[in-house]
Amino acid sequence: MERIMTADEKIRRAEEIYRKRREGIRVPSSTVNTKKNYKLLKRIGIQLMVCSCIYLLFVTIQNGKYIFSESFLNKSKEILSYNVNLQALYDTGRTHLNSLMQQKEEENTNVLQEENIVINNIVEDIVPLEEIVEEPKVEEIVVPLTDAEYIKQNFSFISPLQGTITSRFGGREVDAPEVTPYHMGIDIAANTGTVIIASISGTVTRAGYDDDLGNFITIRNGDIATIYGHCSSLYVNEGDEINQGQQIAEVGSTGRSTGSHLHFQVEREGRLVNPDDILSF
Repeated sequence: MERIMTADEKIRRAEEIYRKRREGIRVPSSTVNTKKNYKLLKRIGIQLMVCSCIYLLFVTIQNGKYIFSESFLNKSKEILSYNVNLQALYDTGRTHLNSLMQQKEEENTNVLQEENIVINNIVEDIVPLEEIVEEPKVEEIVVPLTDAEYIKQNFSFISPLQGTITSRFGGREVDAPEVTPYHMGIDIAANTGTVIIASISGTVTRAGYDDDLGNFITIRNGDIATIYGHCSSLYVNEGDEINQGQQIAEVGSTGRSTGSHLHFQVEREGRLVNPDDILSF
């Protein structure tokens, strides 16, 4: 099975043929058989030399009357009397030689045509440079999602308590020592004892008391954490698996608090997220 030439091999083959043409070197072809022509010419030359030698021999015999017998000399004269047309022999040889030269030129022409076909096929297979050059790739700029967008796309939240919003996320005016200048969550006011439900399912990772948050619960789901603070009582313990909407605590005013309310806080990988960007309160 003929091996398929690669593009590089085709290019190298074309360059080699072009170089040999420049140097006057003919690519050998299976259709050229120079040895046969040389043998034929050699045979014709030998035959001409033999004929010349025989002719000279008979001339010598004719002139050497004292060396050979009379009958031998008569036979030699008979042979020499033959009409040998040297011009005809020359014309025949010349015609044959011209025929051989014409055949050789035709073979060279065929070889040149074969080379041109090979080169043309290689040139057709070579892709133009402008087609090889790839257009520069424009890297797509991927804008990362904000934490709030990520949470809304991957999690479902519900409001943990129905009540009045008394303080939202972010900076705020400080009018009491219990109030921090930057609020890390959202405060929802309600009567003490009002039931709080889980805004998202997950696992309770913290359930206890903190000086600032009072009684609080932390529920984690993957890289998302929800915190419920200032509770009057807790219904769950650390390690409990919680379903969304499950009752987990009651509203209170424990820790640093100015009234009965729920402090609801959302984090992703420890970063604070504005609850207003996730839920409508």
